Amino acid sequence: MRSFFITAATLAMAGTTAAAEVNYANAFAKYHDLDAGGASTDLTVYGGAIEFGTGAWTFSGEIGVFDLEGNDLTTFSVGGEYAFSNGFSLGLDHARIDIDGFSADFDLTSIYGYYDFGDYALGLSVGDGDDLDDPVVSIFGTWDVTPTGRLGLDIMEIEDETLVAGYADYQADAYEIGATLLSTDGLDVFAVSGAYNFNNGLSIIGSLGTADLIGNDLTSVSIGGAYEFAPGVSAELSVGRLSAGGGADIDVVTFGLQYETGRKTTSRRSLTNIINHATGNIVGLSSF
Repeated sequence: MRSFFITAATLAMAGTTAAAEVNYANAFAKYHDLDAGGASTDLTVYGGAIEFGTGAWTFSGEIGVFDLEGNDLTTFSVGGEYAFSNGFSLGLDHARIDIDGFSADFDLTSIYGYYDFGDYALGLSVGDGDDLDDPVVSIFGTWDVTPTGRLGLDIMEIEDETLVAGYADYQADAYEIGATLLSTDGLDVFAVSGAYNFNNGLSIIGSLGTADLIGNDLTSVSIGGAYEFAPGVSAELSVGRLSAGGGADIDVVTFGLQYETGRKTTSRRSLTNIINHATGNIVGLSSF
């Protein structure tokens, strides 16, 4: 974990010294204690993201590690795009999902393009991977409703399955809100998270989510507080509960640290971006 924060800081400094402008940077670590009727399990989540631009180029990277009692799920993406003077951007990215102990890891390399109309953007991507029978085709769009608020939608066709992923992010001086919608065959997820910020660095944070996994209902709720003790650097403590229909409730206690600054500018989300963003709104599992 310590090595990741060093790497993230090095990337940010390298981007600065190379006369590149860092649009967005994020590094976080979270510890969750999961208690199901006295049986306790630890889940540690850490990772981060960076986006920086130099001239007409924009580069981005993201990594997330979900460690459940030594069993890791790692998500990773890296990409770059070039913005032409007419508002059209063309890019290439690579996404990877690696599950510890399984040989069926998932890789997806995509080429994409989108047109920026100002407040709106609309794009298309085509990707492929070694373990896929058919190309992955995605249509995506964003709407910047305010300078700090964005709505987005991705519709992705993967191996004859359609994934619909919508999201909303909005920040103001006093509050912020994020929402995620995921829908595909056998899985429907909706989650929303928010924070109310006081003037002394303290914030009230919370989340609410529902999921339908092959007919099994799951609900999640959390509430807590956060304190920003330096610009962009905060600590949080929260409690939550995961409830599955017919199963035992899981109580969640979370402690987290995060550094975050700036705002992403690209309208493109890779598959791992979509997954990581959703986990940030479900009981605050991550901080993407």
